Amino acid sequence: MLFRATHGRVRLSTGPDGLLLIGKRSFINSNCNFHATKRIEIGDYCLIGENVVIDDCSHHSIDQTSDIKMEPIKLGKNVWVANNATIMPGVSIGDHSVVAAGSVVTRSFEDRVLIAGVPARVIRKLTASDDWIRR
Repeated sequence: MLFRATHGRVRLSTGPDGLLLIGKRSFINSNCNFHATKRIEIGDYCLIGENVVIDDCSHHSIDQTSDIKMEPIKLGKNVWVANNATIMPGVSIGDHSVVAAGSVVTRSFEDRVLIAGVPARVIRKLTASDDWIRR
């Protein structure tokens, strides 16, 4: 795992029962903020851009009829999360997928897709063999 914090700190935190797992040869860029109340799992060979937020807890209720959302997050193998993206509680992103810059990911996505937007949606399918690693 490699961290680069030339423009700001990388903040990694967990709650008392939280677990943060980062796979081999993954890269986390400057100014990222990850908080695991339950579980955040980042697969092998992932690339995380600057200013990315990954938080498995909403921390606040939206209104008096809603609860605080606390659900695990999982990024598959060889996932690229570009700058300024936010991954919300309960999201799984499949192997070899790409999250475009500035996206807010509020639901789960399959393997080998490019997702983008607020909220994120599939833009197109991607070609990637099982053993291909992004550079």
